[in-house]
Amino acid sequence: MLADTNPDAVARKSPILTRNMPGMRIQQLVFLVPLFIAAAAANSIAAGKVVKDIEFANVDGKSLKLDLHLPETPRGSRLVVWIHGGGWRAGSKNRCPLSWLSGHGYTVASISYRFTDVARFPAQLHDCKAAIRWLRAHAPDHGYRADRIAVTGSSAGGHLAALLGTTGGNDKLEGKVGEHLDQSSRVQAVVDFYGATDFVLRSRTQPSRANKEGSVVYNLLGGGADKKVELARQASAVYHVTTDDPPLLIFHGDMDRTVLLDQSQAIERAYRKAGRSVELHVLAGSKHGGAEFFTGRNGEHVFDFLQLHLDQVVAGKRSARKFFDPKPRRYTLSARASTIDSRAREHPEIDFVFTAGDKVQDLQQAIVDTRVAPRGKLVIWLMRHNPGLFDRLSGYGLHAIQVHYANRWFGKICREKPVGEMCRGDARLEAATGEDHSSQLSIPKPDGMMERSRQFVIWLNRKHPQGRWGQFLTTDGSDLRWEHVIMAGISHGSTTAARFAVHKKVSRVVMFSGPRDQLQTWQKLRSATPSNRYFGFTHVLDTGWSGDHYCRSWELLGLHRHGAIVDVDKAAAPFGNSRRLISTFDVGGNTRRAHVAVVPGGSARRDAQGKSLHEATWKYLFTHPVEKTGKAVAEDKNCNKDQRRK
Repeated sequence: MLADTNPDAVARKSPILTRNMPGMRIQQLVFLVPLFIAAAAANSIAAGKVVKDIEFANVDGKSLKLDLHLPETPRGSRLVVWIHGGGWRAGSKNRCPLSWLSGHGYTVASISYRFTDVARFPAQLHDCKAAIRWLRAHAPDHGYRADRIAVTGSSAGGHLAALLGTTGGNDKLEGKVGEHLDQSSRVQAVVDFYGATDFVLRSRTQPSRANKEGSVVYNLLGGGADKKVELARQASAVYHVTTDDPPLLIFHGDMDRTVLLDQSQAIERAYRKAGRSVELHVLAGSKHGGAEFFTGRNGEHVFDFLQLHLDQVVAGKRSARKFFDPKPRRYTLSARASTIDSRAREHPEIDFVFTAGDKVQDLQQAIVDTRVAPRGKLVIWLMRHNPGLFDRLSGYGLHAIQVHYANRWFGKICREKPVGEMCRGDARLEAATGEDHSSQLSIPKPDGMMERSRQFVIWLNRKHPQGRWGQFLTTDGSDLRWEHVIMAGISHGSTTAARFAVHKKVSRVVMFSGPRDQLQTWQKLRSATPSNRYFGFTHVLDTGWSGDHYCRSWELLGLHRHGAIVDVDKAAAPFGNSRRLISTFDVGGNTRRAHVAVVPGGSARRDAQGKSLHEATWKYLFTHPVEKTGKAVAEDKNCNKDQRRK
């Protein structure tokens, strides 16, 4: 098992582990390592300090230590324990490939244990149990919560993690290492990366690694597994599985020749037989270790698992993590795009600038209310900041940001007549993604909506950890979790939101007074976001409605499949579960007022006492379950969908 050295490489390469780089003066280092610094600054997310070499036990003069990787706000954080691999005879707690979890609100403890040159099994398990007991006893000293603990490990560490999970309450294997014997060593969740779980099986399938003198298992047991059968069973998690064992998540490569896949399959079978929760992820083409086990989608699986079993978030609503805020309240935050990311640039040729005269143009806004149970969704608003709307969004339990992106190019490009059928749609997509979709403008990635949103969320997570902004970042910080993002906007902002959602799958799209682009055909493209996730709301005197711009876009996007058009001034929520809402209240014939009357503000519908009358509509648009839809209706024959033939 000495091949388990890859976590060290992961620790070195992970962008999360460069989290202290932003504290350096990047401008002073540009001439030295510009690309490295840019990458580190772009990908780092909030984490706190690392407390090194805390002694949790001392056995016959051998000091057993652990490192604590603390989040920026440790108070109330959940605890994840990492056990390193190395064949029970090597390895180090200094190599912790899951330390990135501290940037997502978890405390991570990386522990040591005695190697086989010092002690045989069960000494290693006794040491790990001692560490769990110490961590529980000292939870108040560091702020984390220890009522629910997850233990993780790779290779030899995965073996010990699985044993910790399956031997809770087993007095014969508890040991008496360290102090705090009054504390429980039980854990509430286990993540096993390619660890051995059945030495009896291994004595048959890998005798050179389990039976041969000098092999890692031989050294662990003090003899071959084929000879020390009872001890081999005692050291194998599969023989300890009971109906009260904690949930188990396993990762194993199908090309692993160090620890065969049958080891993970064995404990998966034992868990299923006991009726316990188990999930095995087999990585095609992967061997024994590697960065792919701890990052990317697999890192997200770990994060999902921890949220479900430590934070006890309902499955499918992973990101809805509760707040741990000593002073819960509504927070409004703001920062300039040009300050957050030094790569950001102006594009005056399309009026995309940081300042106009003495007015700042790139100030971005954010809001969250930590008094309200979070829904785990981030609203990205594409249009001028609307404080009234943002207040309501935070009241619904949503996080919301308004970002600076290219949205004033309409009178400068795509001016040919007739305009190309994809010209404006392509320009919107380039403004949103920072990718090359249009020949009419050139927006690099740092200036696209996607990257500016990511940079803003990274900044928010660093500056405002109690807001739990990190839940919307992927585990390595390289992207947003778009499946938890609600795109929203009004007018051209709603049009760009919809165009982006056709390209990228998101949680929901809320379109006020839009989408426009009546001469474009992007609405016909196969949408990455299912049609039941699009919600539209407009006033009937809006020229976009009277000119059939909106009804055309709604039908091309497929919204008629989810219910008829509903007048919210004559119906109550949930409006027949429709995705197409209109308002008919009297705006005095003012089409300009009609265009903005569907969002909070001075033009919105109110009663005689000044109370807004579209409150239920706004909440419906942003929170109505997307799986609840109305009955499909036929397309409206009176809606002109061929605007070029007017």
